[in-house]
Amino acid sequence: MRIILCFSILLSLSISLQAQKLKVKSFTPSPMDISASQYERKNSRGEVCALIKLLMVGEIDGVEGSTVGRVENRGTEKWIYMDPGARMLGIIPAGSQNFSVRFDDYGVEHLESKNTYVLTIVADNRIAKTYSVGNVTFDMVKVEGGKFLMGVPKELEMNNPSVGFSSPQHRVTLSSYWIGETEVTQGLWKAVMGNTPIEWKGDDYPMEGATWDECQEFLKRLNAISGNQFRMPTEAEWEFAARGGNESMGYKCSGSNDLTAVAWYSGDGNGNEVHPVKGKKPNELWLYDMNGNVAERCSDWWGYYEAFPQTNPQEAGRAKDKKDSRVLRGGGFTYFIMTDQSDCYVYSRTWVQKKHEKAKERNWLTGVGMRLVLSDNNVKQ
Repeated sequence: MRIILCFSILLSLSISLQAQKLKVKSFTPSPMDISASQYERKNSRGEVCALIKLLMVGEIDGVEGSTVGRVENRGTEKWIYMDPGARMLGIIPAGSQNFSVRFDDYGVEHLESKNTYVLTIVADNRIAKTYSVGNVTFDMVKVEGGKFLMGVPKELEMNNPSVGFSSPQHRVTLSSYWIGETEVTQGLWKAVMGNTPIEWKGDDYPMEGATWDECQEFLKRLNAISGNQFRMPTEAEWEFAARGGNESMGYKCSGSNDLTAVAWYSGDGNGNEVHPVKGKKPNELWLYDMNGNVAERCSDWWGYYEAFPQTNPQEAGRAKDKKDSRVLRGGGFTYFIMTDQSDCYVYSRTWVQKKHEKAKERNWLTGVGMRLVLSDNNVKQ
């Protein structure tokens, strides 16, 4: 009890909106606009530039990328000229977090000479709670309840029956909940447990290689410290959050159709190794690393989906085929866990067998991590 009491003094909770963040609402060609031709500008090579009209509330301190000249303020628009062939633009908002816009995320492979594009940026008013254990902080982001189609899209299942044989699409309704902005980090694990069962890499690296029982002990201690009921997500909660919840833009990966924009994964040329969290683009809910880096545990046993509507399912798959295996989601950096690009899609799933959930089998758990969840009705105010 003395240890728990000591930890509880170190934990604090602040409930507030985070500093305003911004997100892209849309990026679209404007074929009927003649501004690019009427106010033609050329780069140093004599090429006629493309024009981006930026619509957003607030000011920017600058832009980064293949831009030409200064940003021009024209009424409610900011005009940005860019080299033809450019594929991305960095935005430096005044007083907000910098971010980049990859044009192919919005169906534009590259900018065309003399063309006009409209980029609309809006405030992202996510709701988050910040927790701290000692000097380690972590954010829990609210996911508003909603409905979605869970599982492998029918067109993929029809083209390749083996892809969706265990994961047919079905309607799922979820209540609101809170999910970790990032995977559980080594810093948080050490703050709660006192040490890590693997070689230490750094506070900002995701925790990996812990057994199921070690993860349960971590949750038990964290809950004793906080008075909350932190847990692993159900498979349905994980997939809904990965898809972007009610803000989903329908990407096949979490936050983009370009996996390299959102994930460190096996085969991406980065040495098949774990990376610090938040090194890639977040998804629509400002959740990082839902794909790649480390695969994430869910509370469910592995099993075939039942193709009928469900509400708040505790097990997305019925445990009738691999009762000894727990679900993993999101893909990762190691070839042990989901080795192909398609294994990182928002509906892709695999498992870890119970026989490998032992410290002596820890090599099988390389690249296996976890993310925290809180039920909305269990959050301490």
